[in-house]
Amino acid sequence: MNFPKSKGGLWAHNKTGEKQPDVKGHVEIPRDVLRMLVNQAKAGVDEIKLQVAGWDRTAKSNGSRYIYLTAEAYVPKEHQDRVQEVSGGSEPAHTPPPVDYVKDPWD
Repeated sequence: MNFPKSKGGLWAHNKTGEKQPDVKGHVEIPRDVLRMLVNQAKAGVDEIKLQVAGWDRTAKSNGSRYIYLTAEAYVPKEHQDRVQEVSGGSEPAHTPPPVDYVKDPWD
């Protein structure tokens, strides 16, 4: 079964001050992911989470390094039945497997 995913990236940020972020970027959230997040809110989930994973990549266009991101709605097991009920059974309640963060891609 396919679960909807978001995608995006983080790129090095030219900092002009200490409190500015080291990297900046974006995540594109397709409607099916947004729908799953809204259904969690309707089901009464207090903290709605996205599970994010990242891969170190190099842009073909200019050789700059960035982190390619994917994100998917994280539905805790204790809320899966309620979320599926609120969605009318049209969406799978899904708890993605934990991501193993082994390497800092900026090292």
